[in-house]
Amino acid sequence: MLREYIGEEAFKSGLKAYFQKHAYQNTTRHDLWQALSSASNKPLSKLMHSWLEQSGMPILSVSQEAKQIELSQKRLLLDESKNDNQVWQIPLLSNRQLSTDILSGKSTTLTLDNDSIILFNENASGHFVVDYNTETGRKQRASNVQKRLISTSGRISALNDIILLARGGEETLTSGLKLISDCQDEPRENVWSLMGSILNHAKVLTEGNTNTENQLKKLAYNLAVKNIKNLVGILKTRTTPTQHSYDEQCWCLW
Repeated sequence: MLREYIGEEAFKSGLKAYFQKHAYQNTTRHDLWQALSSASNKPLSKLMHSWLEQSGMPILSVSQEAKQIELSQKRLLLDESKNDNQVWQIPLLSNRQLSTDILSGKSTTLTLDNDSIILFNENASGHFVVDYNTETGRKQRASNVQKRLISTSGRISALNDIILLARGGEETLTSGLKLISDCQDEPRENVWSLMGSILNHAKVLTEGNTNTENQLKKLAYNLAVKNIKNLVGILKTRTTPTQHSYDEQCWCLW
């Protein structure tokens, strides 16, 4: 997270200065923050204090209407506990430059220079969950995952965010099911694992509802059928086992 926030060049420069200045000496983490702050011209001590001195993980809530975007934060809670007043210094890690690159309070409102959708933490380096409160934001997130416009880590993070938000009662699994419905061509096993988790969570919540259970089975079949056919064809051409056979058969069983 810190590396992406300050940039690769500043991160390397700060580390180099830190090691040169403190070679063969005892140091504290504040010495490292100072070196990285000097290299990046960003005040990092307060930022890092908020992440290291308090427990939990924040939700970054995003509401964008045309050229105005509202950002707020609260602690992610997976039970019925009352939310508290914790505040993190959240590096926004947005896909486009904003008038600020960090959320330091409970909320803020920004004015954009155009109305293109802003997305956050696409590289999955930030230790926070992103909750898009508008349909346009959710559609753009879904499109990026379905069309693989973001990295494997980014796709995993987007799906994991949906699961965590659903568990915390902040979002329904419906958006996750809609998202994965067009992911038949996903090539990465780790992403399929998260897609399976969304289906499994939905099955638990709908157990006993025959109609919904059948719809989930149909979705799972539609997702897997193309890959099963491809893998069956590959296995039929083999006369001896290979190191990949087990993984491929697991895909078929899924």
